[in-house]
Amino acid sequence: MARPANTDSETTKRRVLECALDAFAQAGYDGVSTRELAAAANVTLATINYHFASKQGLFEAAIDEVHARIARSLERVLIDPTIADLYRRAISGAAIPLADLTTFCRRLFIVVREQRICIRLLARERVTTGRLTERSEGHVANSNARWAPVLSAMFGIQEQDGRAAIVAVTALLDHFVIHDDDALIATLGVTNIDAAIDSVARSLALVTAAHLTAHSSDAVAIAARRAQP
Repeated sequence: MARPANTDSETTKRRVLECALDAFAQAGYDGVSTRELAAAANVTLATINYHFASKQGLFEAAIDEVHARIARSLERVLIDPTIADLYRRAISGAAIPLADLTTFCRRLFIVVREQRICIRLLARERVTTGRLTERSEGHVANSNARWAPVLSAMFGIQEQDGRAAIVAVTALLDHFVIHDDDALIATLGVTNIDAAIDSVARSLALVTAAHLTAHSSDAVAIAARRAQP
């Protein structure tokens, strides 16, 4: 059976985008030329211009792809059966022990860490310019608008406080995510990656709990004393 006429074109476009994600994460926008991007993807400059119009267009497509992947990862966390059960208990008003919040943060870290190259690209944006690009900031605003009501419903806090919690936890999450296994193990002073992930999950849970208990109008019971050793 013959392939659709645009199959090769779409495959090429995807290959260029994947190479661009890696290159921009490693070197930033100004650190890589269009010619280098073309060479990495084994295509001509004309091919990049055909699919993305320009280097800027390719960068914007990469940014869109980064945020789309992160958004899909976050949605995967909520449909996890264990996390879905935690969500149902929280919105029903049940107290959420820190151990359960740690389970949520562990799952969050593992899933988001699959998008390490994407997080590194966003970190590169901040390092290069001191802030995210306007395009990225638009995506972040949309993400906050999606997740702040979720935290508000779960923990009885104002949406503005939910946004503050998201910013704080995201900053810490991103810091840990960009490390590879060896770097994460060395940084945390543990002996293996499972221990490192457990340590990260506890840290994320404690930061989250601090924000939620500080802002919760219903004094949600997330107590540090209930943390598992």
